[in-house]
Amino acid sequence: MNLAGTHYYNPSWGYQNGMKRNANVLQTFQPVFMVTHDYRAGERNRLATTIAYTSGKRKNSGLDWYNAPDPRPDYYRYLPGYYETTNPAIYESLLTHYRQHPEDLQIQWEKLYEANSANIRTINDADGTIEIRSPASDLCIFCLTV
Repeated sequence: MNLAGTHYYNPSWGYQNGMKRNANVLQTFQPVFMVTHDYRAGERNRLATTIAYTSGKRKNSGLDWYNAPDPRPDYYRYLPGYYETTNPAIYESLLTHYRQHPEDLQIQWEKLYEANSANIRTINDADGTIEIRSPASDLCIFCLTV
């Protein structure tokens, strides 16, 4: 089944504020330094040696979630094929929905932000800060550095 109508379907992007945004972003700077020596001992014997060094930075982003529904639009339980044999009514309903709303096959950034802003749970930052945020604003109600 080909819901997107193309073999080039990419579920990792969607529109946010009218602009395309990708969840998977890779930034890399990894130069390679190589020295090669070619030694020939006669016409039939050859020894090639190479020494290489690489170093640098590699940054990779992607969606992550904890104790929440999977936000990826191609999660198998969100697709019609999962229900094709077990529940044909849901299968047909999802098939119709995705044909009428192909934008739902992409990440819904506004819904992700809305779900996260409505969360009133503790956020443990990497720097040890514990915060409880208000869903109405980005105001920190209780902040403690451990």
